[in-house]
Parts: sequence; C-alpha cells; structure tokens
Amino acid sequence: MTTSSWRRLALAGLFAALALPVAAEEGGSSSEEPPPPGGTSQQSDGPSFGGPNAVENQLHEDKQSGTPFFDRIADWKSGLKDKHGVDLGVDYTAAYFGASDSPGEDQSGSGLLRFYGAWDLVGRKGKNTGALVWKAEHRHGYTDVPLFDFGFEIGYAGFIEPPFSDAGLILTNLYWRQRWREKSAITAVGGWVDATDYVDVYALASPWTGFANFAFSTGSNTIPVPNQGLGAAAAAMLTKQ
Repeated sequence: MTTSSWRRLALAGLFAALALPVAAEEGGSSSEEPPPPGGTSQQSDGPSFGGPNAVENQLHEDKQSGTPFFDRIADWKSGLKDKHGVDLGVDYTAAYFGASDSPGEDQSGSGLLRFYGAWDLVGRKGKNTGALVWKAEHRHGYTDVPLFDFGFEIGYAGFIEPPFSDAGLILTNLYWRQRWREKSAITAVGGWVDATDYVDVYALASPWTGFANFAFSTGSNTIPVPNQGLGAAAAAMLTKQ
C-alpha cells in the first residue's frame, strides 16, 4: 500500500469516527417506545416497509441517536422536514480487512459515501401520503483490490462487504413511495429500487450494522437477488397489530 493510500484510509477513518452516532440521553432513560420508521406514529405514516437499509428506515434510525455536537444540524433537518416535507441524511463508512496469509493481496480497504432522502409531495398533512425517495452513493477503494473482490484474493469463493467496491458514483434508489392509511394500511414503491431492501431481509441483513460476509446477508447466497433496477413492491398490514 502506498503512502497516499494510507493517508486516504486514515482520513476516512477520521470521518467515520466523527459520523459514528453515540446514543445520548438526558435525565435518565425513557420507557417510551420509539416511533415506527418513516413517521411519528403508525397511524399517520403507515407500516414500515423494507429492510434496515431502506431509505426511510435509515432516516428513522438516524433520528434515534446522536451527539450534542450535531444538535444544530438535527434542528435544521427537523425544520426542513416540518416546513417542506424534506428529510435528508448523509453518512460515510470505511472498512479494512487484512489476511495473515494470502495467495494474492493480503489487505484491502474501501470507503462509501451515501446521500439519501425522502420528499413528501402528496398529502403531507393527511393520512394518504406520497413521496419521492432517493439514494446516491460514491463507492471507492483505498487499495488496489477493493473489499468487493478481496475474497477471491485470499482464496474464498464468495463476497466480503459487497457494497464496498470501486464503482464510483452510482444511483441506488430513485422511486415513488405511496402510503394509504385512510381505510387500510398499504405501502407501495415503484421506480429505481434496490431489491435487497425487500427480498429476504431481516434485522441483521445490513452490511453496515450486521455481518460482513455476504453469506449471512440478503439472499443468503441461495436467492438470485438482482442489483438495483426498475421494480415495484408493496406491503399491507392485515390487522391493527
């Protein structure tokens, strides 16, 4: 690894440390349950839909923890959401792996910058709401071999941290989300979607907070889940529970 690569890795580590959310509570713990993803109440914004990395679920998670350092930013975001219906998020993640012995490269590092958000454009004051949802990412490697390909370098026939490639700037989400809450509880999305947000998802499916090995992530290596593309999905709550 060159000196410049190490500098880039160290800088990315600094950004990651600054962006790491630290839960902060004032005046003791609270017994109140957090609101469901995508809104302040299940009755007003409909059921949560998708995996932990679905945009609106990620935005909800961002609101649950923070530090006093970012209070002003949080207040600005809250005002933007209340006045214009726009909810924004940005994060940076860095990852590094090293092998004690390898037939190929023995170390790999990559970084990923994400900018995502949702803009409520229809029925913002009512129960039936529609929003434009997006997520753009810049995926880059610090080493000659990004983490996406590192498994093959060490003799492993699989993927380690698939999102951490050197693909550059890509658009992973750009779709319309519609919720109907007047007489039912239905959520539908359609447009440029990420299939891994809706296929075989579970709480630890996220490569940011769960397993690094793709075998334990979406699809479990047994489902041919496609990459991002045109698609649609829908979910409904059959009962109030």
